[in-house]
Amino acid sequence: MKKQKTFESPATISETIYQYIKQAILSGDLRAKQRILEREIANLYNVSQTPVREAIRRLSGEKYLIINARKEIIVAGASWKEVQELYEVVGLLDFPAVNKAMENITDKDIEDLRKMTRELKNFMDMRKSDSYLDLTLEIHDKIWSLCGNKFLYETLCHLIEKISFFCKQGISPYPEEAALQRSFEDHNNLLKAILNKDTKKLRDIITRHWYLPY
Repeated sequence: MKKQKTFESPATISETIYQYIKQAILSGDLRAKQRILEREIANLYNVSQTPVREAIRRLSGEKYLIINARKEIIVAGASWKEVQELYEVVGLLDFPAVNKAMENITDKDIEDLRKMTRELKNFMDMRKSDSYLDLTLEIHDKIWSLCGNKFLYETLCHLIEKISFFCKQGISPYPEEAALQRSFEDHNNLLKAILNKDTKKLRDIITRHWYLPY
């Protein structure tokens, strides 16, 4: 937060600051429990603290920031239980989204998914869990974008951002190598089910894929 930022129309100042802080959190530049100073951000953008407060209230409502009893602004942390609950919700919405996407998927989409799945295996073999996770989220986004329901897609995109946020706070869905292997098997079988338009198989894969044991 040292180099002064600029913003472009038509984004409001508050929206620009909101996106800046949110991306810093999602990228891991701002870590869990790290304190944020309104004055520092206001100076960065050469604005009053009013639009900064608006952005912070919005991020607090989305649970990215916490405002404690002493009015300190802190980057939120995450618990394993919260991650499990988040995955449960994504799992409920994933099936209808993928099922709808099968109606709109093209040969080019299939080829893209095959390429991404091959790359996913490479990350698994090299045990690059961070790169693996990023690519799995890209694959899900690629499929969901084809569902034809913008509200369903936007909701899932918001939830995926939350997954990325939790993982940046040090909570990995792949606590051991076996979990990474199971995840890849699911993605490989997911592609096959989409190719075969096998709805029953699809539901079984998705139900297992998003389950995180307590």
